[in-house]
Amino acid sequence: MFYIEHGEFDKATERFQYEIDHPDGGSKKFWAEIHYKLAMAWLQAPYKNGNLVIDEMDRTLSSPHIPEAIGELGKALQADPDFYWAHTVLAFIYFHQGNDQMARFHEKQIKDILQKQGNPSP
Repeated sequence: MFYIEHGEFDKATERFQYEIDHPDGGSKKFWAEIHYKLAMAWLQAPYKNGNLVIDEMDRTLSSPHIPEAIGELGKALQADPDFYWAHTVLAFIYFHQGNDQMARFHEKQIKDILQKQGNPSP
């Protein structure tokens, strides 16, 4: 995440890809997080102090690596189908691509996750 926060996205993708290529245990949630972070590196997502800067996410839409990011987010959801942030980013991408069906699907998943956790819908 250091590399992402400092704009060194190539180094971040290399690091996360190395972790994926050389697995050493880890839970399904751990692997979901690794795939999610690789997706965020592909998108060159804005992070500050370890937190995603939602207000600056529009810049990710110009990434030439959106297909790679979508693939990694899909892998994150294979490992953890209730991974809120993977669904959130996919809904964002699909909404801006004009794929309303997929955007709505991920929005529904987000609402279902929040209901399971006892939180109100966004």
